[in-house]
Amino acid sequence: MKTACSLCFFMLVIFGLCPTSHAEDWQFFFNSNGIKYFYDKDSIAYPDKNTVQVWCKELATDEAYAQGVKLKQLQELKEVDCTRRRYKVLVGRVSYIDRPVEELVETSWFYSEPGALNDAFYRAVCPQRKQRNVK
Repeated sequence: MKTACSLCFFMLVIFGLCPTSHAEDWQFFFNSNGIKYFYDKDSIAYPDKNTVQVWCKELATDEAYAQGVKLKQLQELKEVDCTRRRYKVLVGRVSYIDRPVEELVETSWFYSEPGALNDAFYRAVCPQRKQRNVK
């Protein structure tokens, strides 16, 4: 019985983290040095009030290739702690021009430095708290 419950839990976790066959709604949020950044609006999940899980991807353009970038596409499932402005990668995949595809595994937390890319990412995926009108 215990083994059956463990197996069911394992299957729930695996299928819960894997993308399902639905149409993604990739929303552009930033462009830098020929790399375009997107998040999948349909994949956003809120495990709790301060945490967001969302699929993100980066795509290189011809401009990036001209600058020597070897990345084709990076796609990651990120967990974002909106309160502490940090994120970690849960799973992902990177494809390059000249190397085999790399599978990404869960990372530790990355703390975001202020900057245009990080600010755009947090504004795009973190729920905005309502501001109180102060007179």
